[in-house]
Amino acid sequence: MIFLTKIFLLISSLVTPITSWGAIQVAFLQKFDSEGQPVRLEPFGPGFYHVAIRYKEQWLHAHPYGGVQLSKSFSDFHLRISEVLEHPDLPELNEKQVEPLLGKAYDPYFEWGQETSFYCSKLVAKLLNLKPVPMYFDPGLWKDYFARLGAAIPEGFGISPDMLYRKLLAKRFDPIKPIPNPCEGLISKNKS
Repeated sequence: MIFLTKIFLLISSLVTPITSWGAIQVAFLQKFDSEGQPVRLEPFGPGFYHVAIRYKEQWLHAHPYGGVQLSKSFSDFHLRISEVLEHPDLPELNEKQVEPLLGKAYDPYFEWGQETSFYCSKLVAKLLNLKPVPMYFDPGLWKDYFARLGAAIPEGFGISPDMLYRKLLAKRFDPIKPIPNPCEGLISKNKS
């Protein structure tokens, strides 16, 4: 009987904290050109340009300007949240996960295997323990980008924002409706 009680207490201590944590939220963002058309990184798919993961009241993300950082909004980056996925059964990120990543460099070459720099979807995928997939960089969309870096278009493993979105849906992440409005409360409504 004492043995069973100890097992019950052990299991309870492992399970109880999970129900008190908040849900993991991942934001998928779009960027628009001067004509209002979405900027695409892949020829097919939802057309997400950037991704971030919620940490407390901010978004953790990796960006060419500033590397891995926390942001309250994406307006300075000219990005708009177009979808947020949530998994209520996964715990929120904690300080031990986030602090070592802050300030790490942005990875413009999209290399999965090294840990000194991150691109946006690699950062989120690694935090969620997702495996990489074969990456394809459409030359029509990426040739100029890699030419400016003086690098060949890479081949190998990684994960794009669109592929991350598909993987999270397959892992039972659900869209949040309505999408949180980062400007809520900033615009006063005219009462007439």
